[in-house]
Amino acid sequence: MGKRTLKVALVVGGGVSLGSFNGGALAEIVRQLSSNLNRDRWQEAKIDVLFGASAGGMTLGLLVRALTDPGNVDVPTAVNRVRKFQEAAWVTGIDVRNLISNPAAELAGIMDRRAIDELASRLMAWPAGQAPCPILLARRVCLGITLLNYNGIPIRASEVPALSDAMSTTLYRDYRVFCLDFKKVAARPPSRWKWYESDEVNQPDAWKEITATAIAGGAFPLAFEPVVIERSKEEYGPLWPRELRDRAAFPFTFGDGGTFNNEPLREAMQIIGFMDAREKTDSYDRVLLYIDPNLTGTSHDFSLSFHVPFEVNPDFGPFDKGDVVPAEAGAKILRIAGRFVGSVLGQAAFQDFLEAEKINNRLAWRNTLREFLTKIVGPVSPTRAQEAMTLLQNVLTEKRAGSITPATSLAVDEELNRVSREETGQKTGTESLSPRDQLLYCLFSLIDQVAALRGKETVNVIAIGPTAFQPKGNGQAVRVELAGNFLGNFGGFFDPAFRRYDFAAGEAMAGSALATTEIGDTGQEVPLLKNSNDRPDYQKWPGNDPTFDNLPQNKKAAFTDRIGKVLKQIVHNQVPIVVVRDLLGALAKYFLRKRIVGLAGGAASGEAMAWVRLKIVPADPAGDEFYLVGQEKGDDTAYAKAGSDGMAELDTLVFFSTVNTTLSGPHVVRRNDRYVLELAERRVLWKDDRLEVTLPDFARLATGDKLGLAVHTAQIQWLSRSQGAWQTDEALTALAKTF
Repeated sequence: MGKRTLKVALVVGGGVSLGSFNGGALAEIVRQLSSNLNRDRWQEAKIDVLFGASAGGMTLGLLVRALTDPGNVDVPTAVNRVRKFQEAAWVTGIDVRNLISNPAAELAGIMDRRAIDELASRLMAWPAGQAPCPILLARRVCLGITLLNYNGIPIRASEVPALSDAMSTTLYRDYRVFCLDFKKVAARPPSRWKWYESDEVNQPDAWKEITATAIAGGAFPLAFEPVVIERSKEEYGPLWPRELRDRAAFPFTFGDGGTFNNEPLREAMQIIGFMDAREKTDSYDRVLLYIDPNLTGTSHDFSLSFHVPFEVNPDFGPFDKGDVVPAEAGAKILRIAGRFVGSVLGQAAFQDFLEAEKINNRLAWRNTLREFLTKIVGPVSPTRAQEAMTLLQNVLTEKRAGSITPATSLAVDEELNRVSREETGQKTGTESLSPRDQLLYCLFSLIDQVAALRGKETVNVIAIGPTAFQPKGNGQAVRVELAGNFLGNFGGFFDPAFRRYDFAAGEAMAGSALATTEIGDTGQEVPLLKNSNDRPDYQKWPGNDPTFDNLPQNKKAAFTDRIGKVLKQIVHNQVPIVVVRDLLGALAKYFLRKRIVGLAGGAASGEAMAWVRLKIVPADPAGDEFYLVGQEKGDDTAYAKAGSDGMAELDTLVFFSTVNTTLSGPHVVRRNDRYVLELAERRVLWKDDRLEVTLPDFARLATGDKLGLAVHTAQIQWLSRSQGAWQTDEALTALAKTF
């Protein structure tokens, strides 16, 4: 037997800024497969299946574009281009500075997606009229990207009018598959895939569509504006909504596919089955490389954060060390929600790993069953063989409508040819088969249809993530930590040093995984790489662990201010009452400035906030109007008049630092060693009359903050110019008194 081809499938999970890890891993995989493959078993490696989620889809799009570039005069040039493309995108290209470069922009997201659009368009653009020079790619390449369909696709399990409403749901989990033929391939791909034939791969519009889909698949909800892409009726097949039945296409709105499917292993396995169905099984080995920057090997937690705020009370009567003091409910809900999301995503990956393992087990059982049937089935009549072929045809006809497999291959002749190749290594026409073999191969095909094993072969799955790096030789394994995995994995955007470190970690982990892997026939496994020591080392991050709290103040301020401005825009659009919306906008900004650090796992910064309320007793309740004078670029508050209780109320926010005892806020004024508010009475014919209101001291502000969000209230007698003592309430109590 001659040397085989190593057929490579790549599945890459999402990770926001941890796309730098994915980029480094892909760069190292390409280098290893091109220059360090074990040539004793494999004559070459060919990448033919790629499926990515979120940042994973974007890195795979860049990979295919780099390996296809017209300037790939040789393998080293292509390999170097892959590294340059990934570095340009993830290390030097995207940074928090250009993601929030225009804080005033009215966007449908916290960050500015235009920076990503411009970078992707530049890297992915195709030079018109130039033919591709694919390196390390198969003649046909399938690139899949998971999507979140904001519109949703209605799914009805029944067409019976009385049952259709009760047996229906909406599908938001979506994907798109691009089939790129660099040379003419006999089998037409499924109609639900976007197919570019060999004379279309060199068209700029094809790469624009791939680019738009990759950007859409990485548009993290709320962080980035969604992307609108027109999808054809043909791409959805029987899933096309009845409401759109008269339309050939529709502009759907898409977001981050990792929301519902961050580890598309199952979809990749389906494509692998299609790609391998026509291959001689002894001509290749199949390997699936699964890259995920969130892959830690485990996600169990016996000290759940939403239980940490509970403390044991050892002196509570009969319960004796069994009673607990409950934490604040809002904090628990947030932590439970975070844990729930993590568990759902982790469980999805676990299910896909199980699916891959089950397929491998079923294949072994199927082969055993085939051997047994071959032994027990004797001579049969042509009539019996024809009955079996009719049965098989009926099954294939029912399966054809909803299958992603090409319709032309779901026919009896094609199935018998497929099984013949698997059993004998060569194609045999139906007519030349004996009635016994016709019956036998029909049974084999029926087993494959029932077990969903058609066209599948054993797949070696290699996981690459920040788990444990195996040093060269037999050294102690080293645990890998990524620099950008804080603030919901957005942390890497704050510093190119974080991204470069994670890129290098991706290279090291990919080299480690490939160097320690053996694949091949059972009992005859061989090393994947020729030289297991030809790979980069892993270096731990020097100094303190990167956290949001340790970032430079200017970067933290720019980021939180951007979030505050976005939320203020939301409040202004949704809340019509000026006084309330200004207060809510400032509250939103404060919440994110103070609380986001804790949610991201960092330490508190010492900054806190107080809600200040003035209750003014006017000289003329029917006519007097009051406002607070704006400071620090803050606006004057809206005019307030006396209500039914005879008092006018004004609210503002005061930010204070428990570290350096300073006050600030939209209406705070410093007068030598004290801080005041300027309260003004509106006058029509004369200059507005003003009164300085002394703010509470730091001890009261700090004490009040322990309540959560405190409201400090003082009564002002305008006629006598006197100020009453400050009273402190929790925010909810103060609101209850107001309404």
